[in-house]
Amino acid sequence: MSESTALATIRLSVVGDAGRVDLAVPRWADVGAVAAGFRDQTGSGPVLLSTATGRALDPTTSVHAARLEHGDLLVAVDADAAPVSTAPTGRGSRGRRAQPAAPATSTVAPLPALAPPTDRAARSATGSVVARLAPGAVAVAGLLAATAGALTGGTAADAASGALALVVLAVAGIVGLRVPAGAHDRAWLSVVPLLLAAAVVLQLPPGQAGATTLAVTVAGLAVACGSAALRAAVPGVADEELAVQLVAGVGVALLATVTLLADWSTTTLAALVLLAAVLGARLLPSFVVDVPDHVLVDLQRLAVTAWTAREQPRRSFRGVVREDDVRAVALRALRLVGAATVVCSLLVAASGAWLLLAPTDGARDVGATLVCAATGAALVLSGRTLRAQQARRWQRTTGTALLLATAASLLLEVGDDARVAGATVAVLLGLVLALVARSAGRGWTSVWWSRSAEIAEGLAFVAVVGAFPLVSGLFDWMRVLTSS
Repeated sequence: MSESTALATIRLSVVGDAGRVDLAVPRWADVGAVAAGFRDQTGSGPVLLSTATGRALDPTTSVHAARLEHGDLLVAVDADAAPVSTAPTGRGSRGRRAQPAAPATSTVAPLPALAPPTDRAARSATGSVVARLAPGAVAVAGLLAATAGALTGGTAADAASGALALVVLAVAGIVGLRVPAGAHDRAWLSVVPLLLAAAVVLQLPPGQAGATTLAVTVAGLAVACGSAALRAAVPGVADEELAVQLVAGVGVALLATVTLLADWSTTTLAALVLLAAVLGARLLPSFVVDVPDHVLVDLQRLAVTAWTAREQPRRSFRGVVREDDVRAVALRALRLVGAATVVCSLLVAASGAWLLLAPTDGARDVGATLVCAATGAALVLSGRTLRAQQARRWQRTTGTALLLATAASLLLEVGDDARVAGATVAVLLGLVLALVARSAGRGWTSVWWSRSAEIAEGLAFVAVVGAFPLVSGLFDWMRVLTSS
């Protein structure tokens, strides 16, 4: 065992009605984990721990905060039994068994009478909806102010930049000083890097060559730096969301830097971002589950010393994975999937709109239409496999909006006769989708349709990758290269 591990671990003896257990406990572990280890090895019920002097230990307190040292003796008392007497100070004595505490009587207070219903619940529900929508509204307002300032320039840009800086400082200060964290602080912290990026982009001089690509590069770096700073300054509040924004910001900055150095067009940059976002939304759920080492490996069995070998139970015990560990891993994975889906959806919406609105001709125009249609279909079909409701809604909404935008751009480019035919087909498809949605909402399922949707999803992702050479200009470059 290394010296750092030895200094970070203490040996405790826990004595109870079920027997005696010697445990090697990290100093950062809480008392509840020690009680869980005693319960797992003895097969007893829930227990509460106290020192040999009778001082009760809070299960949420760490071993270091409880002032426990090497060789301390702890007493395990059934949680249903009477609590032991508490002492203001002191710690467990070594090698002495605590005297049993006298049973204490407890009384149950009657429940208060329920107050008559008022409109307070309605006001609370309205306030909750406003609190959930406020971060998104602030983000949209900040981005619109940044866009208006960038287009106008001069005093408007300086005023918008100053306002965004004040909003960033206010949100970061309020969330950072609030203890405990509020219910919506996770959303507020996720908005701060976007506002910071908008404020930084406003400081760039307009009208230069490659100004758009340079602005995207600086915005990505600002989002990454802001996310890293907030994650270090306010830990444990929005770690997953800030980590996703950090990775997305670095990725967008790298793509924009390569585009700027290679002197590619902004359409190529939008195609690269769209392809990366679609692949990220498709592959991310396979990489978000990160199981801690202590869940898979019994660290106590690895510490084979004379102390851990003495007085071990004769019968073997099966390794048990704690339920709270599984819940923590699952919740972290769900938060990562939700945050990544939101970021990928925003990137897909921005890059898809750029491809549809950019003035292109020839193969690039065809490629932009194909890649946007295939991306929308892929997002709509892949959203059905997500378990998180928020992620599923974001992905399906983005895919549907991209499909509608692609259909609208096609109708604007064709003649009047084709527009009538296209509108008729769209109405018929809408009726069919309404019937299917109603049947699915009433519990209708079909293995054949599910398999067909899976095949269509794979074909849509293949079409996105296949249409990328057209929209990125690689096809035109290869044609010119071979013809010269």
